[in-house]
Amino acid sequence: MQKTLDLPEELVRRLERRAAHDGRTPEQVAADLLAAGLPPDAAASTGPAGIVPKHLPLIKARPAAPADVKMSGQASADWLKDVDLQLEVERYEKAFGHQHVDRADR
Repeated sequence: MQKTLDLPEELVRRLERRAAHDGRTPEQVAADLLAAGLPPDAAASTGPAGIVPKHLPLIKARPAAPADVKMSGQASADWLKDVDLQLEVERYEKAFGHQHVDRADR
């Protein structure tokens, strides 16, 4: 199927440069880029009134302090420090792909 699109000159030049770099035609590159930017089945995945749902990244937040426990300022600071340390250990484990073993716990 053929369609005509009016695109800005700079965008067309970038598309042509990428096509030449990849050894493909501009039409092939444009089709791949458009397909990557659309959901797998646009008709089935649209919500009410044609709204396309967004898939946002999961953001892991620091857990809240227990509400039922009264803590002093120092105890609260110690608790936050422990939580931050645990989150740092989790990031370390994820980055290096192995479990952290603290020798002091033995």
